[in-house]
Amino acid sequence: MTGDTSKLSFVMPSMLQGSRAFAVCEWLKKQCFSGRLIIVSGSNEVESASFNEYSFVDFYSKPSLNILEAIGFGFQSVNTEFCCYIGDDDFPTLYGMARCVSFLEKNTDYDSARGASGYVRAKPFSNMLLRHENLSLSFVARVAVCGRYDNFTNLSSNNSFSRISAIQQEYIVTQFFVIRKTLAVQIYNDLWTEFSNPYYAEVASCVAHAALARTKFLPCHFLMRGIGEHRQAPKKSDFRGKIELQRYLDDLPSPANLRAKITSAVTDIDMLKTHDRFNGWKYLIYSWRMIFRRLYFVVRYQPRWLFLFVLIVHSKQ
Repeated sequence: MTGDTSKLSFVMPSMLQGSRAFAVCEWLKKQCFSGRLIIVSGSNEVESASFNEYSFVDFYSKPSLNILEAIGFGFQSVNTEFCCYIGDDDFPTLYGMARCVSFLEKNTDYDSARGASGYVRAKPFSNMLLRHENLSLSFVARVAVCGRYDNFTNLSSNNSFSRISAIQQEYIVTQFFVIRKTLAVQIYNDLWTEFSNPYYAEVASCVAHAALARTKFLPCHFLMRGIGEHRQAPKKSDFRGKIELQRYLDDLPSPANLRAKITSAVTDIDMLKTHDRFNGWKYLIYSWRMIFRRLYFVVRYQPRWLFLFVLIVHSKQ
């Protein structure tokens, strides 16, 4: 049972080989996905006809777009009430996604919702899906004992400044959260696609998300993030990024004092996670604090049986 996902769209840029996108399609097909999967392809080798068997796919061939432009185009193409971003090696759990949609439909004072997310080894999982194989017990066991991708960052406060402070202290990637389409197009606007540094753009959009959207954490599993082929963060940001950030923030529907708070948070997160990663006591203290908080989070909130349940049930379909 996956729940109703007809009002949900996934925005998925696919800049590499098409097989990864097909694996995500197979995973969604197993779960009887009734929403839309918007694939923005950066490859000339993949054609729209290749996805004809997946009725939920809207395929766009855009080889001239970079990753940010592809994401922006995808969100602008959404026609459902709710949406979220996924990579082409990420695997949503539709039961959890449907719970997010249902919650947002009933609670208009929230604009975003999320569940728990863990990791899966993307390449072997994709191969099993494409070959229509049942998952091996050893593979399921490895997933079941995997760490959590997300933090227990509380973004449910009514106060925008409190939410920005929360993500500044415990950074979390909000792009995977289910969000109302009307707000998504504001966050992933044309000026956001003009960032020259994709990592800096990610941080900017996540802090903007925290500032503009009140998010509810639901006790359910909603995403498995692929391990194996993620990009490395650049070692430092540049002055150009600061100018791009100000242009982006000037276009957001927020007052000047809130934009100043967002700027401070983005700068701090970028400093801790990139060019000062191995330099200075500030990051060392931050790192150990994050380790202990994550261990506490895993012990208290980790529904490991959910990871097993998700994999075993869907491997039998």
